[in-house]
Amino acid sequence: MIRAARAAAGDTQAQAIQRLHRDRRMTWDDWESGRRVMEPALWELYLLKTGQHPTHRLVAGE
Repeated sequence: MIRAARAAAGDTQAQAIQRLHRDRRMTWDDWESGRRVMEPALWELYLLKTGQHPTHRLVAGE
């Protein structure tokens, strides 16, 4: 699911991790491989930032 969302966004692992303001590329690989579980808040943030959240959308501020 994590790999599919990243692919749908057209992100590399490095770009995806940068969207979440993390500094370790290995973290994304760990999430995709199942070695670590992504925190639900980070998952939701990634979906929001890439326009993939099923029920919510980000709205630009004024």
